[in-house]
Amino acid sequence: MRAGGVPYGMRATEGGRLRLCPREWEAIQQIRALRDEGQSVRNITASLHDLGHQPRGNRWHPTTVARILKAHGI
Repeated sequence: MRAGGVPYGMRATEGGRLRLCPREWEAIQQIRALRDEGQSVRNITASLHDLGHQPRGNRWHPTTVARILKAHGI
């Protein structure tokens, strides 16, 4: 999934290069782990909030989680 043209899990540097964003990458790994446990997208969304993972926007949304799942082949 992209936000502002930058894939979720990455950050753009001042020079326009992409670098790994550890905070977002941790959220992706949590999404993967919860999905491997058989959790639904809605349950994953609630868990991310409960575990304190910060989204790029105001809150986690099931559509955002679904797009991350798809983009990362999860």
